[in-house]
Amino acid sequence: MTVTSYTPSESISVQDYFARCEEEYRTTLPSYERLSGPMERTVSGRVAYTYVYRTVADGIEFRVMQTLFAYNEMIYSFTYTALAENYDMHMGDVEAMLNAFAFR
Repeated sequence: MTVTSYTPSESISVQDYFARCEEEYRTTLPSYERLSGPMERTVSGRVAYTYVYRTVADGIEFRVMQTLFAYNEMIYSFTYTALAENYDMHMGDVEAMLNAFAFR
C-alpha cells in the first residue's frame, strides 16, 4: 500500500483527476483494464472513490485498487497493488488501513 498526495494547479474533482490518470494508464500500460469503479466510500470522514483495475507486466497479471479523496486542496491516493492471485488475500488489511487513516 502506498499513499501519495498531489496538489493540482487548478481546481479539479477527484473523479476528473482519476480520468486524467486513466488516460495515462491506457497509454503507458497497454494491458490496462478497469474492473470497477468509481465506488463511493468514506476515508477520514471524507467522500472517497475507489477504482479497481488490472494490468500485465512481463507476463504477470497485477490487480490494483486505487482510493482517492480530496482534503485541503490536495488529492490523496491510496494504492494497493498485488499479484492477481493474491489480491483478495490482503483485502482485510487494506480495508483496516483505509478505515484507520485520519488527519491530525
